[in-house]
Amino acid sequence: MGMVFQDTILFSRTIGENISYGKPNASRDEIIKAAKNANAYDFIMNMPRRMSMERIIIIGKPGSGKSTLALKLGKKLDLPVVHIDKIYWTEGWVKKNKALFIEELEKELKKDKWIMDGNFNKTLEKRLEYCDTVIYLDYPAILCIFSVLKRVIKNFGRTRNDMANGCPEKLDIDFLRYIWDFDKKLKRKYYNILTSAKDKNVFIFKSRKETAEKLELNG
Repeated sequence: MGMVFQDTILFSRTIGENISYGKPNASRDEIIKAAKNANAYDFIMNMPRRMSMERIIIIGKPGSGKSTLALKLGKKLDLPVVHIDKIYWTEGWVKKNKALFIEELEKELKKDKWIMDGNFNKTLEKRLEYCDTVIYLDYPAILCIFSVLKRVIKNFGRTRNDMANGCPEKLDIDFLRYIWDFDKKLKRKYYNILTSAKDKNVFIFKSRKETAEKLELNG
């Protein structure tokens, strides 16, 4: 004789993992199908965390803290972190061959779980095809410029952990100008792309305080 308890139990982690509790190895397509069969899919897609947070891209101005957030969120969600800068650059700040860069990027994208930080606008739509979550750090330009200058002073002449080997920190005036002009040249494009990403979790944060609070990173 079996017993069925009426208590409602919601496990931690993602909605998708709750749905797949009886079949832990269920694919994303199977999870979505199960949600639709239960007439719950539309409801879930209107929730803040939606189906899952297992393939996350973080975008935003340089200096907004994309890499730092990726590391913190990766630790919290137990997800491997991929810094696109490490894939794109080679020693001496030389850009990697485009075909090789795309090949290595796609290799990472096809993995089951990851957090990927970096803009690289020409590959954004490709990354959107694979991700389930987008975090856009839409912080003020002056804050990001200050953060970059602080980073340069701290790491000048040394290669950061989130950067490719042989690419030491340096002061680049053109890079600072790029940050200042970021909103004028790219913000509308980013918002348009994210508005059309109907099947993704999209988070747009205006400050570091808001980011920490909404993603529960305090403490």
